[in-house]
Amino acid sequence: MIRGRGERDYGSVLLGSASDGPTKRRVRIQTILTGSIVLSNFVGAVVTISLSSVGIPEPSTFAPEMWWINYIAVPIYVALAFVIGIGWGTYTITRDLRWAIRRQPPTKSDARRTRRVAGRLLRLQAALWLGAVVMFTIMYGIQSPMLIPKMFFVIGLSGAVVVGVTYLLIELALRPVSADLISAGYRRRKRSGVLSRAVVAWIVGSATPIVGILLLVSFGAFRKDTSKLDLFVGVFVLAVISLGTGLLLTWLTTTSVTGPLRSVRNGMNKV
Repeated sequence: MIRGRGERDYGSVLLGSASDGPTKRRVRIQTILTGSIVLSNFVGAVVTISLSSVGIPEPSTFAPEMWWINYIAVPIYVALAFVIGIGWGTYTITRDLRWAIRRQPPTKSDARRTRRVAGRLLRLQAALWLGAVVMFTIMYGIQSPMLIPKMFFVIGLSGAVVVGVTYLLIELALRPVSADLISAGYRRRKRSGVLSRAVVAWIVGSATPIVGILLLVSFGAFRKDTSKLDLFVGVFVLAVISLGTGLLLTWLTTTSVTGPLRSVRNGMNKV
């Protein structure tokens, strides 16, 4: 019974126990953070494909002259982005969280670097998606200027979803490290907490898709070749994306609140 509770020292079985050894903890943190990056980018890829092929089918990105973008440029960029994201993320985690992995008391410098880990990983994800927005908007725009607003919106929306999901997943993955910092007397920054997570969830899960629906309807109203079916499909896909991402973000936000409460309750039960 006590062992089962120990496995939830940080509010989730995924985060392990406070008694985990250095090797087990390093593997767990690395796996969760890498999985977070892969999962969030997978969600972003699904959003991009759904919007570009089904949600906003016209103008099409599958014209014959665009084969080199779809089958060469896109796969190469995606592969490089994953390699850079995972490789640089692994280096950052190993360097800045060395004290936590080795179970050493953190210094002020360690605490400062640890608090910056999430920001560094987020900025990297944002930079990679911003690069995708610029590069592919230009590439598709050269082939067809009508694709410029479509690609800018589709990739930009997907990038916003990725950054939001990544933020909440990284917050979850770093919960054991944050607990160690608090135990050592280094309190978390005032600006971080439930409010920031709730705002991120609202922006990505509600505000961004709604703005997308408004833009889609606005563009459709001024394009003569846009049918009612096109508008319906576009709005439907955006609504489904909003429901899916909203559910995921709400679950992550709720977990960030209930997890620590569960940890406190388990600790009180042990006493």
